[in-house]
Amino acid sequence: QHMQGSPAARHLVRSHPQPPHGPPPAHLYALYDWHRGQTLQQWLDKGQPVGVEQCLQWGLQALSALALLHGQGVVHRDIKPGNLHWGDDQVLRLIDLGVALCAHESAQAAPARAGTPSYINPEQWGLRDGGALGSPQPPDARSDLFALGVTLYQMLTRTLPYGEVLPHQVGRYARDPQAASQLNPSVPHWLDAVLARALARDARERFASAESFRLALERGAQGPMRAPPATAPAPDMGWKL
Repeated sequence: QHMQGSPAARHLVRSHPQPPHGPPPAHLYALYDWHRGQTLQQWLDKGQPVGVEQCLQWGLQALSALALLHGQGVVHRDIKPGNLHWGDDQVLRLIDLGVALCAHESAQAAPARAGTPSYINPEQWGLRDGGALGSPQPPDARSDLFALGVTLYQMLTRTLPYGEVLPHQVGRYARDPQAASQLNPSVPHWLDAVLARALARDARERFASAESFRLALERGAQGPMRAPPATAPAPDMGWKL
């Protein structure tokens, strides 16, 4: 209810306590608005190309929604292409808050590492920078930002930055991901840098908030949107006899 007045509220699917018509529900269920469009996972499954401008728009809208959630003390905990819906009205919406963690809940009492393994940040596996294994850390707002970084990287490259992680495995974070531009030459260098920061193995090197992540995207977008073309080799200026 506190979120409805915010401009970013349109990025969350509205729920209804009861059907708009007819008798009250006889069973426990949730009723949400229905929007035409598709999830980003469906976009991937169809093999639809993703341009830098399109991915940037998704990222900015997702970060507006995450800033709203985090401002209310809510952590989504399962950001991934399947939970981001791109409507025909050009609005990105966060869906499926089934494992979300609210501020009044204890992170220790919540299920450990809820969400999708390939999008979970290293700290939740108990991994430290350098690969040392320690005590798993509870999720927080930065967990959502890491997962969004994974998602944007995947949309641009069709590859997971740290590879596929199965539920019974520990995440593999032994080395930094390959630069997105090496897999997709249309990715500009500034976006490489933003994604590298979002996906850093050390949490201290990542964005501290959705606002700082969004600001980095906005500032980068003010420059060239395409990677610079490869330069031709310098001509041979040597004298010929």
